[in-house]
Amino acid sequence: MKSNLEENRARLFKVDEPLQTFIWAILINRFQVDYFLLLLPSMLVAPHMIWLILAAGLLAGLQVYGMGKYLDAAGTVSLKKRFAALSENLWVRLMMIAACAVITLKLTIFLRGYAGLVHQYLFPTANTKLFISLIVIGSFLLAKGGLSSTIRFSVIAFIATFFILLFNVHFLFPSNANYYHLLPLLPQEGTDYSWKSLFTLWSLHGGPEYILALTIWAEKKRITPYLLTGHTLTTLEYVFIFTATLLFFGPSYLQTLQFPVIGLIRYVQLPFFERIEMFVISLYMTTHILICSILVLLMYGAVRILFKRIHKPTTMKGLFAVHVVLLIYLFIADTLFLSTELTQTIWENIHLIVSGITFLIVPFLVMFLLRNRKKVVR
Repeated sequence: MKSNLEENRARLFKVDEPLQTFIWAILINRFQVDYFLLLLPSMLVAPHMIWLILAAGLLAGLQVYGMGKYLDAAGTVSLKKRFAALSENLWVRLMMIAACAVITLKLTIFLRGYAGLVHQYLFPTANTKLFISLIVIGSFLLAKGGLSSTIRFSVIAFIATFFILLFNVHFLFPSNANYYHLLPLLPQEGTDYSWKSLFTLWSLHGGPEYILALTIWAEKKRITPYLLTGHTLTTLEYVFIFTATLLFFGPSYLQTLQFPVIGLIRYVQLPFFERIEMFVISLYMTTHILICSILVLLMYGAVRILFKRIHKPTTMKGLFAVHVVLLIYLFIADTLFLSTELTQTIWENIHLIVSGITFLIVPFLVMFLLRNRKKVVR
């Protein structure tokens, strides 16, 4: 019994077997499509922004393609040795502080945003801290099985989201859709497009940079086509959700909604289910628990690198401690920094800026460190 427990403790980051290739497509899609999908339509509003979604998706696709080609060429056996060598470097260890800060910021917006959604639509009398606690507890229960099993949970999260998209299909057809809302489909002035809107959409395609820490599960299989497939699904999902909400609500009313996607779902009428949004919001929890679990495991790994414990066995106590510290921090952030809609909007904008920058810089930084590992280690 004791030996089995110790074996489980050592398996948090163990590569038991390569992931099936299609999981990479699902995984990158789940990392990109997060809480901000619920806000996307009200952030864009104008119909010609559809082209900007496609443009940002194309630019981000080039970044994903470059990441995939480098990882395919490097080979995962070589990557394991390179990552192990880099983990001993002082500068790399200090970079783990920045990595933990970025992950913490993402988790703050990610979890507090979803908790606010549940509070607003399902349980308005309950405190948001309750829902944050439930997600963190679910994250620990999933993460304690190890990173390999946690990654495979992405299949369940993807299927759950697929069902949500099916509920929105009929909003694209007459009786529900007003096609005049698609006009003007082209911008009337050159100033209708801005670098800020493009950067925001670039940020919303962020997330693949976290995949770099998971590529040792690919073994010798080429993952570039699957990364691009998952990324393409993300762009198409953005276009689909934005078009459905735009056709139903129209630009004027759309900009007044905080969560247009959930607002759209409330108009779905089923003979056997009255409040379908209760079911849909619950399904979204699968993605939130998945991403929270993976990010906390990555944070735990970063802390181990920072304190030079990378060669020592992982423990449930360590993983549990990271979750506890995260939960305490989220309680403090919810009380002090995210107590009003204004402050929450400010931090969401900060997160978008950081996400866009990390998506742009981190892949190049990792590739540089891996390519010049001998100089860096010295």
